[in-house]
Amino acid sequence: MKLKPPFLLSLTFLFLFSGSVNGEDDSGLCTGKCMVIESYDNKDSLKDIFFEFDKYDLDSDSRRILQGNAEFLKRNQDLHVEIQGHCDERGGNIYNIALGERRAHSTKKYLVSQGVDSSRVHVIAYGEEKPFCFESNETCWQQNRRAHFMLSK
Repeated sequence: MKLKPPFLLSLTFLFLFSGSVNGEDDSGLCTGKCMVIESYDNKDSLKDIFFEFDKYDLDSDSRRILQGNAEFLKRNQDLHVEIQGHCDERGGNIYNIALGERRAHSTKKYLVSQGVDSSRVHVIAYGEEKPFCFESNETCWQQNRRAHFMLSK
């Protein structure tokens, strides 16, 4: 069976950008013995935050929500969190993956500034690939421009 280049690129992307528990440097790339946390559970205890179009900075509502998320994570030291950076459908795939990554990283940076141990926080960018809403209008796009949280022990 001959593998097509987009499939191979997807595998390369998943290897390079999948997070790790051990051996992750500041770039998020695996540099040593690495293990991806497999079983993430979505918890209602952590609330998503939303972004303006083409932005990754945190507004006052996002910071307020993240303060609550940080308090929950500090009370539950045995939990690890995955922050998923998402975008709406506008823009190219590569651009949206990069924007999703910046959104996830700015979210992680804020949680760490609130006292959450950075080794417990993993980021991943999905760009436009996992939308919450499937309509093509501003109301729907706003719901897709988000940082989503998944938890694991």
